[in-house]
Amino acid sequence: MIRLGFRPLWLEFLCLDEKGITMSELRNRMIQDLKLAGLVDGTAREYLRAVRQLAAYYMIPPDRLSE
Repeated sequence: MIRLGFRPLWLEFLCLDEKGITMSELRNRMIQDLKLAGLVDGTAREYLRAVRQLAAYYMIPPDRLSE
């Protein structure tokens, strides 16, 4: 099982992007993709942490980030 860990309170305010997808839906989709890829829990957890930190840095949902 993959645990989310700490989630900043301000991230709760970014619950919907302009398409109406919640952050938890994005997270669940990513978890499923990581499981399908066959990654071990530790690696998947680190990928989730990295995406969470990236979204926190730019203060937008990860699906709205671009190059």
